[in-house]
Amino acid sequence: MQTKTTKTHGLRRWHRRFAWLALLAALCFALTGALHPLMTRTQPRPAQFAPPPMPVLSMALPAPGPLLLQAGIDELSGLRLLHDGQRWLWRASAKEQSVRYLDALDGRLLPASTEAEHAERLARWYSGDAQSPLVEARPQTAFDADYAYVNRLLPAWRLQLARPDGLAVYVATEDDRLATLSDTRKRVFQRLFQAVHSWAWLPAPLRNGWINLLLAGVAAASLLGLSIALRQSGGRRWNLRRLHRWGGLTVALAALAWAVSGYLQARGNAERENEQAPQRPLRVASALLRASVQAPVEVVSGLQLVTVDGAPAWRWSLQPPVTTTGRGLAMGEHQHHGRAPQGAEGPALALYVSAEDGQTLPGAVGRHLAELAGYFGVADPAAPATPVLAFSDDYGFLYKRLPVWRLEQADAVHSAYYLDPASERLAARVDDDLRLVDSVFAYAHKWEWLTPWLGKDWRDSLTSVFTLLLIAVAIGGTLLRRR
Repeated sequence: MQTKTTKTHGLRRWHRRFAWLALLAALCFALTGALHPLMTRTQPRPAQFAPPPMPVLSMALPAPGPLLLQAGIDELSGLRLLHDGQRWLWRASAKEQSVRYLDALDGRLLPASTEAEHAERLARWYSGDAQSPLVEARPQTAFDADYAYVNRLLPAWRLQLARPDGLAVYVATEDDRLATLSDTRKRVFQRLFQAVHSWAWLPAPLRNGWINLLLAGVAAASLLGLSIALRQSGGRRWNLRRLHRWGGLTVALAALAWAVSGYLQARGNAERENEQAPQRPLRVASALLRASVQAPVEVVSGLQLVTVDGAPAWRWSLQPPVTTTGRGLAMGEHQHHGRAPQGAEGPALALYVSAEDGQTLPGAVGRHLAELAGYFGVADPAAPATPVLAFSDDYGFLYKRLPVWRLEQADAVHSAYYLDPASERLAARVDDDLRLVDSVFAYAHKWEWLTPWLGKDWRDSLTSVFTLLLIAVAIGGTLLRRR
């Protein structure tokens, strides 16, 4: 026994040196990690998951070009049709990015408050609250502590309702999507999580260095403790030392998995959080929109102005966009792609009509996708584009936008580009490196491999038990060190 003690003396010394870092990491990361499942289960849920349905356009609307010119808008960076429950409106983004609303029948320019009123309609639709007074409505132009990067959509609106739970609704008026719901309880949890789990309040270089130091302490203490425990029996009498040894053996691999996967995820957070869904700029002269607007019979929702072959075109959406906030069908993380056997001309997601003469544009779906692919740098597609109608492991619910098109590039890292033609945005770019990080995080950090067998509730319960045991082991080891 004396020989074994001598052999492990150096390991014990280093294990004790890393004990304080491991304890601090356990209290910061493990405790807040254990609270995360509770936060996700107590956060507010939307009353509706899909945007408000657009009524059928049963009439022909006047050509918007003359109406826009009459309102002093000679160049557009965006234009879409919407209905406020009483009338048809044009939502026009002018070349300087200001948003203005016009009556679609007579071209009357509506007050500047119309954008906030539309945001309020969306907020009440998604929250299901038509009665509570509105406390505040303000544009959200950047991510912050309450509206984190995980919500993805910018610009957005934040609408605060006068309710005991302090409900705030974040909506994107660009395409009527819900970004997230937040209440007082969620904000408290979120602030705590950001303060001592992601350390979001620190500048990126300092934050990454500090997190790496804590994770290195966990990994070193776990490896050294595991080596000591395997070299020594630890005696037969149950005392604090033996409890610490067996507890450490139980949680060592889990602690290592959490530390490594947390490091991989944190390493790229600073870069990812500066990214936006890039958009191909639209510049269309209002005078070109000469044709009247009449809906095809098949249309169920949505009309946006895009450009195809350098000319303005109406893109009639044949499927409503899907929002992703809340649990249930709208957060189907493990659903798979809806694939089309004929590539870009598969299931009809949109119909294109010339905004100049009102003629249908055959083959415009493929041409529009090809233009977007070229703009976003897809130089050598490996296969025809395929529509994505549901979230999957490759294109998760955090990316928010559906439906989109998937286009894979023939490169060494198998880059997949997810294009949203309605907004002409690149919704996501996923390559093998990102897939590896996401897979390691999902299976080693969140234990997603247990979900098919146990379900989310039992999975989260089991990870919470291991988390609390890890904290107990760290505290026990610190008490032994003080002795």
